[in-house]
Amino acid sequence: MAVPAKAVVALIFLAPSVVAFAPSGVSQQPVLTRSTALRLSDKPSDPSKDDALSSLLNKRLSIKKPSESAPNQSDMNLMDENEKFTSYDDLGTNLKTKRVKPSANAMPDAVIDPALRARLSQHNTKGTDSTQFLSSGEENILDFTADYDDENELHIPNRMGFGTAHWGDETKKFVPKGKIKKSARKAGHFLPGDLQSSYNALMEAGVTFVDTSEQYGFKSRSSNLSAEHILGRCTEENTEHTPIIASTYSNPYKSLLERSSGIRYGSKGVLNAIKDSCARMETTGIELYQIQFCNFLYPGGRRSLADGLATAIDEGHCNYAGLCNAGYNGMKSMSKKLDQRGHSLTSNQFAFSLTNRKALKSGLINACKDMGVIPFAHTPLDSGLASGQFTAMNPSGSIVGGGSPYTFKELDKLSHLHSMQETVAAKVSARLKREQRETGKRDRNSNSSNQKKVNTEITTTQVAINYVIAHGAVPLPGIDTPQQAEELLGCLGWSLSGDELDMLDAAADLCEK
Repeated sequence: MAVPAKAVVALIFLAPSVVAFAPSGVSQQPVLTRSTALRLSDKPSDPSKDDALSSLLNKRLSIKKPSESAPNQSDMNLMDENEKFTSYDDLGTNLKTKRVKPSANAMPDAVIDPALRARLSQHNTKGTDSTQFLSSGEENILDFTADYDDENELHIPNRMGFGTAHWGDETKKFVPKGKIKKSARKAGHFLPGDLQSSYNALMEAGVTFVDTSEQYGFKSRSSNLSAEHILGRCTEENTEHTPIIASTYSNPYKSLLERSSGIRYGSKGVLNAIKDSCARMETTGIELYQIQFCNFLYPGGRRSLADGLATAIDEGHCNYAGLCNAGYNGMKSMSKKLDQRGHSLTSNQFAFSLTNRKALKSGLINACKDMGVIPFAHTPLDSGLASGQFTAMNPSGSIVGGGSPYTFKELDKLSHLHSMQETVAAKVSARLKREQRETGKRDRNSNSSNQKKVNTEITTTQVAINYVIAHGAVPLPGIDTPQQAEELLGCLGWSLSGDELDMLDAAADLCEK
């Protein structure tokens, strides 16, 4: 659909929906019925108390004016819920593929409510000049943060991404084949087709950064259904958009104990791991490769980790190098070692949320900024505590037939913060509605139609996500279903004001005493 030269794509009204999430360390995975649709945990808690490629001349994506035609919506590959399949590769599709061999496979059984499908697809509405397209080749994506002062050359569109920790993991309610009953779907079970549909919606809306790991769903590798396998299939089926992919080199001892890999040591261990990850994703290279920071002795020494990352960049397997769960000293040490190889440290991924502000209080986020390192938050909802769903007044989170994953004492301590989240959500909603009315009135008086439409029905979860962004980090909530994708997209196009941020911080301070 053609748009005027100065017009931009704006987001639509997105409403909170009912889905499941999986708090880390909790056996029961509750169903969200009120405040959030996002899965709340993507990585384990931070164990560390410590402390043309990477030399690209410009950002990965350059800012351009809107093209004459808006981006096309990716095919959602919706299939009838009654269709059954016996394996991942038994599915037909009419989508084109960017691989050498055309794909004969598609994601199964992604059944979406028609109203939700309509909301996910309405991205081609008119907006204001404050929103820009980022163009990569012929691809245009919507980016509300195109003018953000990036820490380095790697630009993250919209300052948010999503995680894939549950993809391919049957212990996390992933269903590899067959159909899902309505009751199971309400309980949070999801199919590969749900992942494809979620991926398509996020790519279309401009949330293109995807965080994965060789460890996610590794038990499903034999059936090509690990997280990396599924992500590779998603990119194959959706050729309209190019994701920014990050993967992670797992703890070598943990991988050996879990039998997800053989013995790894030295720089070759890193190099072989990223080659295997790329093979599973059916690509020759990814954007970012991350190393789990080690407080223990790595076979071959930490310098070999840096050498492995540098060699991976030199050989074209990745463009940037990052860390996971590293403190200031760990970042400084790795940065120095990479500098000696002519490369730089691009990112550090750690726990940060409204209810876990250690990275903010310790100065880690500011240290990242000072070093030119992107701070990624892998647990932006703190396993549910920051979502505002589980409260002292509603400890079960309105889960159907479920108990509370938290004690009353834990929730009662956060009562003031949860109440403030509700207050801020209502305050933001009222502000956004007022701004849209005022903008619409000005546009009518000037015979213009540049009103920017964004979500105005703000949830406590969306407040928690934007809190992380407001403090300079990039949130990476896990996404398993179209409903979760929809709620994440409801975070786009608006931000917390200074007063709203202060209200949340003051409430969090009170709860920490």
